[in-house]
Amino acid sequence: MPRVAATMLDLSELPPAQRREVRDFVDFLRSKREVARKPVAKHFAKLIDEPLTVDSLHIPSRESLHVR
Repeated sequence: MPRVAATMLDLSELPPAQRREVRDFVDFLRSKREVARKPVAKHFAKLIDEPLTVDSLHIPSRESLHVR
């Protein structure tokens, strides 16, 4: 993030402990704005490609659902 005079705070008047607290809080706020992008894994692709029966529930394969 570029530092611009309008976005900078003068913390020099604060004691060191309070300056650290302000910096920690700003870091916390920045971390809340970050969106963690996780790669999409295809863990269950095989379950969709083949018929699956769980107890009395039958889930047909993807191919059987296509109208031909």
